[in-house]
Amino acid sequence: MAASVSSGGAKSSDVLNMDTDVSITNEKLIFSKRDEHKARAALSRWIGSAASRSIASELPVMTNSLARDEIKSELEKHPLLKNAYQTEKVAQLDVDGAQANLQRNWGWELGYGKRFNDRSDMLTFQVSIDLQLAKANRQDRRIAEKLLLVEKARKLTEDRRRELQSELQNAEADAVAAAGRENEHLTSLIPNAQAKLRLAQANYSTGLVALSEVWQARRDVIEIELEHWTILTDRQRAAVKIGYLTNDSRLFKQIEKE
Repeated sequence: MAASVSSGGAKSSDVLNMDTDVSITNEKLIFSKRDEHKARAALSRWIGSAASRSIASELPVMTNSLARDEIKSELEKHPLLKNAYQTEKVAQLDVDGAQANLQRNWGWELGYGKRFNDRSDMLTFQVSIDLQLAKANRQDRRIAEKLLLVEKARKLTEDRRRELQSELQNAEADAVAAAGRENEHLTSLIPNAQAKLRLAQANYSTGLVALSEVWQARRDVIEIELEHWTILTDRQRAAVKIGYLTNDSRLFKQIEKE
């Protein structure tokens, strides 16, 4: 295009606009490389030097095929919920122990003592009974405290469950939105942009439009395709999140394989 300025085939302003676009593209490339390095640095915390390995040119997309009831069932198996359930059990065991102290502890002991120096042997029998003085003031208060801890543990379990359910609903909403956007790009936006590019190229070959319009149409195609990759990433991220919340074995097998 710069070579066509002297012959009048292109405007200087078009050349300057194109040069600006090239600079903006280079700046985006710099930012993209920066983001990649930062992401690898964050990932290295978990997998060490493996974070610097090369990645595939295609993005694998996980699909979550569990039914709604199955998802709810798997969510109950989440480690965070299991840990909350165990906390409840420990608190309940403390209550059971405190309640056991309310029962009268009857006991007996039989002993036999061998004596020397011609002294008679000794046989003893001992019975013990807990009097439990001021029982209402001592043990009932302890049980009340333990019951409060049980209730607290149950509330925390329910709060954890709601938190995980909220995360699952958000991930499902992201997955549905990403699937819808991907379909829109594949069926409409990308084909339309590509058709616009072909039309601009045909018109340029016949001299009906300037080269700048062809480059603009091509730029539109690239922008839409880049946005499509972003959508695929969002869909993958949502699938992985759902897999994490529902303990999807396929996700963890893939990690072990890698």
